[in-house]
Amino acid sequence: MSSSEYHLLEGVHSVDDDEKSPEHKFPLRGFLSRSPCLIVLHAILFISSLALFILSIRVNTTSGSLDTSAHGAQQGLFEDLLSNYLIENFSNDPGSICRGPPSEEGDEAWDRIVQVGPFELRTEDFPSSNLTSYLNNLDQPQLAHFGVFHQLHCLKTLWQYTYFDYYKSQNKIFQLPEQDIHSHLDHCVDFLRQALMCQSDTSIITFHSAEGYDLPVPSYEVPRTCSDFESIRTWVLDRKIDLSRRV
Repeated sequence: MSSSEYHLLEGVHSVDDDEKSPEHKFPLRGFLSRSPCLIVLHAILFISSLALFILSIRVNTTSGSLDTSAHGAQQGLFEDLLSNYLIENFSNDPGSICRGPPSEEGDEAWDRIVQVGPFELRTEDFPSSNLTSYLNNLDQPQLAHFGVFHQLHCLKTLWQYTYFDYYKSQNKIFQLPEQDIHSHLDHCVDFLRQALMCQSDTSIITFHSAEGYDLPVPSYEVPRTCSDFESIRTWVLDRKIDLSRRV
């Protein structure tokens, strides 16, 4: 090799074993004698890393058994929602109630998950949140909503637009000028893009051979760790504000 480091190592003068100091004969002994602080530091880092690893295992193995009851969500704080998880399999069922063609049952299913809230921000619900100081400085209660419900609103609107003739008389957005309709839809697409990239679902989707297909097809029905949507929905409904009374 032509590197300077390689030739430098070749040219180093070798000392006879008899002339070597104890530190040359036993380099580890010399290292230990010279660097006690470094040894202690490495030990601390190793123990800390081991503790964090064990803690992460305990969190992952217990998250699926946390209290996810709707009652717990109603009575609990906002922080309680963040610790509720479920292991669920996604469905690729063509007969899903949230797929077309439009039906009364489908509309009810969409309304159930979209027409939720808004709610009023209260300091007692966010005792450990950085919202506390913000809320204490407000002159009047602040209305709020969780992002998931706006995302679902956008998704519902995009789905209804694929059946525009059916929903034109029902969705006020579709009664706006065409430019305004597309402006709203563009907002929804970009908002959903940002939400998906922010959450970045890393669930593994595998592929398998299937009769009638030349290429492998994806398997969507894989287990995923999900937030407890029903607990979140119940939490908001328990604090839902009637906007008609605030006008």
